[in-house]
Amino acid sequence: MALDLIPIDMALTELAHVVPVEEARSHLAKAHNSLSKEDKPAAKAHLKAMGRALLYTEVDLPLSATEQHVLKAQTFLLAHKIKEADDELAAAEDSVAYISISMDSPMTHAKRSLWAAMKASTSGELTAAKAHLQKATSWLDRLGHDGEKTLDTETHQLAAEMHTLLTTIEQGGETVQTSLQTLWKKMTALSEREAERVAAGADNQRAYATYTALKVNLIEAKFHVSYAETYALMTHDQKRALTELEQAQKHLNAALEEALPPMKEKIEAANQASIRLQQALGSKNPPGNGAFASLQVKLHHLVDTLPMV
Repeated sequence: MALDLIPIDMALTELAHVVPVEEARSHLAKAHNSLSKEDKPAAKAHLKAMGRALLYTEVDLPLSATEQHVLKAQTFLLAHKIKEADDELAAAEDSVAYISISMDSPMTHAKRSLWAAMKASTSGELTAAKAHLQKATSWLDRLGHDGEKTLDTETHQLAAEMHTLLTTIEQGGETVQTSLQTLWKKMTALSEREAERVAAGADNQRAYATYTALKVNLIEAKFHVSYAETYALMTHDQKRALTELEQAQKHLNAALEEALPPMKEKIEAANQASIRLQQALGSKNPPGNGAFASLQVKLHHLVDTLPMV
């Protein structure tokens, strides 16, 4: 596989346990085949098609939540539990509203533009890459304005990093490629966290408090593990990686306080895996992609196992 496509293939491998990526993988394989034949126009076309396939995966989680809420509402109606059915339908409406808004949100537009910047940079079109990155930065700057909610710390930091890269992106090279891939991983983690929080009913006051608190802590733990992986394996910033794992640990400990058997034992297993990662980061044999991916799969399964609120 062409060297520049390896990080994209790794990203698809990480996504595979969360959303369907078969179509995106097919386009990536065709792009690789085209590059091997030195057919850059065809490779660019397949990378563009892969980007379109991936843009819609971020709605899969809230869409699944919507379906679950509707099914539960039907069950409550059959049992003549009108209030419970009404709560489920209200939660379904929240998820549908999120899907509608998210497809045209500044974050979604920023992701589209950042993906375009990555593709342009890979093809050596550095002026175009800068233009796409400028668009991505402008979209991200809109978050926190025009009625959008207050930015969290990670999104503020991401915006600052994008502004910094704008000053050097036209230099090209491996450092720029790594920076773009790092920004993409962070932006993907942020949007996935938001989608999972909506699916969990994190902002829904009708939600069942125990399930919501437990699920949100697991979602936050998974998010921080994703950031830790980015720092450990892409930017090689071990100090930041450890800080992110410590944050993940706090959320796992909070989840343990809410959980009951057998969920408690599964969370403890993830907790121990997180501890081992922290220990490995400070050793002579630092962890690779497999160790981080394994923990993220564990956390995803825990989030997925808990009932929808």
